[in-house]
Amino acid sequence: MKSLKYKIMTPVFVLSTIGILILSFFAHGIAKEIITSYVELAVEDKAEKLVSYVDHKLEAWEGQLELLASTDKAKKLDYEGFLKHIWDKKDLFKDHEVVLISDRKGDFIASDGTRGNVADRTYFNKALKGESAISAFSISKTTGNPIIVISVPIMDDYENVVGLVASTVNLYQVTDIINAEKLGDSGYAYIINSQGLTIAHPRKEFLLNDTLAKSESNTLREIIAKMKNGKEGIGYYNFEDIKKIIAFKPVKSVDWTIGMTASFDEVSENVSMLQNNILLIGIIIVISILTSLYFITNSLVK
Repeated sequence: MKSLKYKIMTPVFVLSTIGILILSFFAHGIAKEIITSYVELAVEDKAEKLVSYVDHKLEAWEGQLELLASTDKAKKLDYEGFLKHIWDKKDLFKDHEVVLISDRKGDFIASDGTRGNVADRTYFNKALKGESAISAFSISKTTGNPIIVISVPIMDDYENVVGLVASTVNLYQVTDIINAEKLGDSGYAYIINSQGLTIAHPRKEFLLNDTLAKSESNTLREIIAKMKNGKEGIGYYNFEDIKKIIAFKPVKSVDWTIGMTASFDEVSENVSMLQNNILLIGIIIVISILTSLYFITNSLVK
């Protein structure tokens, strides 16, 4: 009689176990795909929001200078009146380290009292063409901080260019926000410019240099090359023995691309937990089936 019981239970056990293993395998694959897609959307959304934030800040600063350039004091190149206006509205221009006004020859006076000539600057030549400009980042000779220069042309009532208004903005006003952005336990954001320099990164050893662009990781160098060229996308790379996922998107106003990255291990951890839970449920189901069969076959044998 026992042989009959085993003949019934053995194939059921084998088939149930195979079924659970197959279910676990497919469930793991589906779960991994779903969670990976979710994480890709999450990093992409974070990158998109950071790009929008940076574009908004740059547009706001440029808009403030355009308002300055439209004042009568600017149009008349009334340097003293212009600087007094800036001082009276200092709260409005608190994000700007130094504001300057220049004539068509490039001779300027700045809000910190300095004078000089900017005729050799790219942004000056653009202003003479009636174009606004945002410079590449540089290091301020006065403060030692990384800065960008934003400039707008001054137009008279006949739309003729009579000079320019420009300001220096501390880059940390942007990079501090980027560096504070997180995704999960290990996710972070960084910015690469068109020269491959990292101008925002939570780790100081990568800041304001091309260390990442020259990384030993081939996959990372490929990603950085795309970011240098202002490409947009999602990719995977290995860095410091960690597989990472990244979404990257260029900023409209300047030659920067923002990347949001996270450890792929964090994603896989959730998938593995789900797989283990499926296996546990499967084992419970198999035990339940075998227990039920045991009592059923016992009653049949009797």
